[in-house]
Amino acid sequence: MTWSFVVPGPPRGKGRPRFGAGHAYTDAKTVAYERTVRDAALLAMRGVVLEGPVAVDLLIVLPRPQRLHRRCDPDGFIWAPARPDADNVRKACLDGLARHWKDDAQVCAGASRKVYAERGGEPRVEVTIRELAPLAALAIGAP
Repeated sequence: MTWSFVVPGPPRGKGRPRFGAGHAYTDAKTVAYERTVRDAALLAMRGVVLEGPVAVDLLIVLPRPQRLHRRCDPDGFIWAPARPDADNVRKACLDGLARHWKDDAQVCAGASRKVYAERGGEPRVEVTIRELAPLAALAIGAP
């Protein structure tokens, strides 16, 4: 089974833990972004809780910078070697999706691609979650 949904708004990376009053906590902006991810997933997955291995693919679409609005620039996606880091956005998204599986360790596969928005496009994260079929055999170097 596969689920796809869009998290609207500019992607946000997982913030570094903050320390105060003798304990660590997550900053408010990260908590708010994880809540946005959770709400988008709830609409798409309707409360499904996955039990086996899953793959999570992300298309991280950053706002297109003004310098890439020239006529000679492509209309479609352009690779985005800019902040936030793809791995930090992935962490924030996976934490927002935590209620849809029993343990984070179930995420066994997936890719993250980070691009600038297409001309006229909005910043967002496109998420695809797939249940993985069992592997018949896993051998190093096997075709």
